[in-house]
Amino acid sequence: MVDTSLYPPSYQQKLLTLISETLDLDKNTGGVLIHSDNFQALNLLQARYREQVKCIYIDPPYNTGNDGFIYKDNYQHSSWLTIIDNRTRLAKKLLSKDAALFCQISDIENSNLNKLMCSIFGEKNHRETISVITSSKSGVNAINVKRGEHLFKIKEYIQFYSNSPEFRFKYFYTPDKYNNNYKWEIYKDIGGTWRVCDLKKEKNLSDQELEKYALDNPKNIFSIEKNNSKAGEGIKAVLEKSKYSGEVETFIDKNGNEKILYQGGVCVPLLERVVIENGKKYFGVLGSDIWDDIGQASGSEGNVSFGNGKKPEKLLKRIIEMTTNENDLVLDFFLGSGTTSCVAQKLKRKWIGIEQGDYFNNVTLQRIMKTLSGDQTGISKSTNYKGGGIVKVLKLESYEDTLNNLELKGQADFIGGLPESVQEDYLLRYLLDVESKGSLLNSDDFTHPFDYCLNIATDSAGAYTKTNIDLVDTFNYLLGLRVQRITDEREKRGYVMVEGALPNGERCLIVWRDVEKMGYAEVAQCFNAQNINPNSDQYDVVYLNGDHDMASLWQNEDGTESRLSLRAIEPEFLRLMFAQKGE
Repeated sequence: MVDTSLYPPSYQQKLLTLISETLDLDKNTGGVLIHSDNFQALNLLQARYREQVKCIYIDPPYNTGNDGFIYKDNYQHSSWLTIIDNRTRLAKKLLSKDAALFCQISDIENSNLNKLMCSIFGEKNHRETISVITSSKSGVNAINVKRGEHLFKIKEYIQFYSNSPEFRFKYFYTPDKYNNNYKWEIYKDIGGTWRVCDLKKEKNLSDQELEKYALDNPKNIFSIEKNNSKAGEGIKAVLEKSKYSGEVETFIDKNGNEKILYQGGVCVPLLERVVIENGKKYFGVLGSDIWDDIGQASGSEGNVSFGNGKKPEKLLKRIIEMTTNENDLVLDFFLGSGTTSCVAQKLKRKWIGIEQGDYFNNVTLQRIMKTLSGDQTGISKSTNYKGGGIVKVLKLESYEDTLNNLELKGQADFIGGLPESVQEDYLLRYLLDVESKGSLLNSDDFTHPFDYCLNIATDSAGAYTKTNIDLVDTFNYLLGLRVQRITDEREKRGYVMVEGALPNGERCLIVWRDVEKMGYAEVAQCFNAQNINPNSDQYDVVYLNGDHDMASLWQNEDGTESRLSLRAIEPEFLRLMFAQKGE
């Protein structure tokens, strides 16, 4: 496992260029890990991932007031709901039609959450309220039970919503004990005669031997269900006959299925309750809305410590397998320690994880790196996971960082002369909007795009460090580009070329350059070498920064015209960057 952040930028640039010569970067990148406020990150992802996510799982702050979340886990109900509302509405735009969202919550906000989510997804798309048993009936809370104050809190809820009524999940089984009523071996011999054997009596098997025999030979093992009060008139007559004939009777139901009847009962096959998973057999029952087989996450899962509580990998495995297939996209925008992303990686799904907590580097990122290195905790062994993959890690500037980099014109005297009731409106509605325009990013910054920096806070005392900002990758996300190849020659030749596909399917080339290193002549040489001209059809759209004299229209000898869709980066970047959020 290689952490490219530990190497100089020049090495990172060479490695990325080398990898993309043989691999499609978009197809071969398994995960995107984002250190950011989730509202900001979800906005950035809109163009690139709209209607592509198959499953969202979130475990937001429960509004308890005592578990130390970065989101101040003691909001009043309305403030808490606002946070969940605006983020979920953004996330919904990323969901494909046949997708689902799962939100885990405690009873504190469960009722409010469901009302909110139903307003977003519609009541018909509320699929289930799942109860997950998360603890046992023991511990210090027993004293509260004995006082008659509170019952044991042993469950949390997962609210399950689909993005359309047509969505269908995959059913699953939960482990079940063997029921020794499945003791009848019923089959036809070579001559077509029905044979019946009471394994318990006729083969004198112990309970343990019977269980093993049934698990190894489930095809012909049945129990006899004699409570058939709701049976139709047609089958009732055959049931009555089997009660006295001592023979196996059969009945074809309205769906064309053959039912086996014996001793006045319907023979229920054991085969439907035998589950084969990763080559192992076990007895199971179809899953319900009570998940009591998950348990708690082991402290060793992911090989990281996390005081805010990890969710068990087994839980996320069930959710992801219910709703996705390999290479489908999974999103968690309250990522925490990284359970969702790690499980998605182990199940060969693509994923996006967003977390803003201070523990990002020491917990979330470390867990992802250990997973890529082949960590064998959690579900790794049951899925035969060995590690490997490419993960992209992003850090977005915070709202506070943006404010710290604004340069406002000196208007203290003017503002001070305004009525107090007007000052706040002027500051928020005019000064920050109009007077600060161009202070964060303007067209002059695009002449040296690889040198653009912001002052990023390093502590709460006001210290900051000048940090390089990646305009190249920012523009890729603003466009929604599926990046296939990157040629990074910024060190030697002063340019970076990005090839990919736009959301509408158009083939796109983006050429970023330092205008002092790559002037008019160098741009012409580069375009000629790459056969980029109005007569070429290898790209539908070409973006280029800075002034140039490249022709976008050719007059051909036969009188026809050829056009190259050559666009300036600057106006498009600024338009997309400062567009209304969520557009």
